Amino acid sequence: MTKLLFFLALTALSAFSGTRDGYGAPLRIYTDFQKIPSAAAEFALHEELARLVAPIGLSLEWKSLAEPRAGEASPALVVIAFKGRCDLTAIEPRRSNPGALAWTHISDGVILPFVDVDCERSREFLQSRLVHFEARLRDPLFGRAIARLVGHELYHVFAETRHHGKEGIAEPACTASELLADDFRFAEPQFRTLRSSKLRSILSLAKGSIRAGANPGKAGYLANGCGSCHGASGEGSRVAPPLSGKAKVLKPQVLIAHFEKKSEEMYRQALSLKMSWYFLTDEEIREIAAVLKTGLE
Repeated sequence: MTKLLFFLALTALSAFSGTRDGYGAPLRIYTDFQKIPSAAAEFALHEELARLVAPIGLSLEWKSLAEPRAGEASPALVVIAFKGRCDLTAIEPRRSNPGALAWTHISDGVILPFVDVDCERSREFLQSRLVHFEARLRDPLFGRAIARLVGHELYHVFAETRHHGKEGIAEPACTASELLADDFRFAEPQFRTLRSSKLRSILSLAKGSIRAGANPGKAGYLANGCGSCHGASGEGSRVAPPLSGKAKVLKPQVLIAHFEKKSEEMYRQALSLKMSWYFLTDEEIREIAAVLKTGLE
């Protein structure tokens, strides 16, 4: 298993460097559970991690490390090993601070796409709070907390740094309350770091085929959910300002800067309105700016 993990890590590092100038596929996550979690915990893990990376424009594809891989190819992958019991049987109302709950692997100063999560320690760390929730809520809450630990480690992998943020998912040590909170995300500085990191090179863009059409700017505007808030023709709506019109001249560099500044805010608003929203590359924004200038009709 160790040799296989090492091979996958080398493949992933090679893939990251090889996709910097183009569009990639979803991030493939290979999981290795020492003890299989409950279906509710695993579902919450997938759902929460997808939510954490969605505003960056990253989609996830989950695979078991035990599954056959013949013929599989992926431009980017991460291997996550879950150690110990990932269930909540016989938890106790006692406080515990068992040490590191998750970590990445480093070789010759390079952060490898390996993440280890100690489920045993995590349940010990969280159990004193989890026991106060209804039994039916405990597994989903535990899965969500584990996803946030994974998100913290993915920050190190993709930002290629050992440093932490001052708050949010990437802070040095998350509290039990934060891991179990209704809302806990990356803080804006770390959000910006991730958007400008190698994540950009592995964004899931079926958009590549959209942009190959006769009018990539118009197709991109519609496919990326811009029209949901800004109107089908960029005329604006009650929740978002207009992007086109006789009195408005859109310069691509202005739109790019505005998007960088407001992207997290736009994502949160789209989430609250149950609308689609995806992170755009600078090239896509230029295409959209060009088509808005001439009209989407």
